[in-house]
Amino acid sequence: MPDPLPLVFDAPRRGMPPRPFADLDDAGRAAAVTELGLPAFRGKQLANQYYGRLIADPARMT
Repeated sequence: MPDPLPLVFDAPRRGMPPRPFADLDDAGRAAAVTELGLPAFRGKQLANQYYGRLIADPARMT
């Protein structure tokens, strides 16, 4: 019979939650897309789609 596993009652540590796009200002959007390896102007393009055209699905953005 295999040895029983010890019981662990401590909750695992959670990381920081993702930052919502709608909560970022212009500089925050530029910084966020730069962290992803994209040019900073992509933040403004995303904002135009999200706020101007009310499109939240990246697959629908042109």
